[in-house]
Amino acid sequence: MKSFEITNKKKKFFQYPRIIALIILFLCSGIFLYKIMLHKEKPMEIICIVKSLDENNGFWQSVMEGANLAAMEYNAQIVIWGAEKEDDYSTQNQLIEEAINRKPGAIVLAAADYIKTVDSAKAVIANNIRLVLIDSTVQGDFADAVIATDNYKAGIRMGALMKRLLKDGKEIGIISHVKGTSTAIDRENGIRMGLTDDKDKIAEITYCDSDTEKAKELTKEMVKKHPDISVIAGLNQYASVGAGAAIKEMGLEKSIKVIGFDNATEQIKYLEEGIYEAIVIQKSFNMGYLGVESAIKLIKGEKTDRVIDSGSTLITKDNMYTSLNQKLLFPFD
Repeated sequence: MKSFEITNKKKKFFQYPRIIALIILFLCSGIFLYKIMLHKEKPMEIICIVKSLDENNGFWQSVMEGANLAAMEYNAQIVIWGAEKEDDYSTQNQLIEEAINRKPGAIVLAAADYIKTVDSAKAVIANNIRLVLIDSTVQGDFADAVIATDNYKAGIRMGALMKRLLKDGKEIGIISHVKGTSTAIDRENGIRMGLTDDKDKIAEITYCDSDTEKAKELTKEMVKKHPDISVIAGLNQYASVGAGAAIKEMGLEKSIKVIGFDNATEQIKYLEEGIYEAIVIQKSFNMGYLGVESAIKLIKGEKTDRVIDSGSTLITKDNMYTSLNQKLLFPFD
């Protein structure tokens, strides 16, 4: 009898560990699943700060379309901020500070000023946030990546065409956009290089602060001040549209050739009408897409090219109807 009781106790002793083991296994599985859910990868947050949210600016609208598409494809959260006007570096610096306080994985920035945006841009890096510059750069080589049009190269193309169009004894006028931005600096320097020995024919360079009406008035004043001008270049959408409108209103389209930058609806119309001799098209959608894509790769610790030329093309009335150039002129059709 005693032996029987010992045997039963042994059986019970060996049965309990199995139950306990199952309970432990169940608890461990639950804890493991809980940790997986708790540490489930959250979508990366990226803050994109452009120069302007102007709905009439086809360039920035296209940049934002590209940025949003990249964020969607890579499952990243993106917010896009910007000032009302391109030259408002003060507001942009405030936006950069706000972005830093949110501690996103990366900030994608189109710098409003080559010098006056430097300290804010450096603060991004100082706070261990990835910094990707698009469109415009700042002084210093500290950004994690730069995705932009090679504006110097684009300027050379404009200058070379201006040189061919320039008549003997005539002069050149340039309506630039925002003084102090890297895009303005590089495009102007490129034009001088493309003009080679005719760079001294530049009568005046003036800045419209990315204001179409101001660009129009400046163009009219320039033409009156320098009656020998036969070629005018507008260095962004606002400058180009304003210059084209002025030349059209003054009835000078046969005597003054205009070269524009970007592809707003008015610019394409002016190209078709012969107000423009040519326009330089930036691949702005690519710029926005590649900017966000590079930011995501940097957050993940993956390799990415540090400098990427998003590309540009010189389009004239003669080649604007080719299938490739039509896609550049009308990217969303």
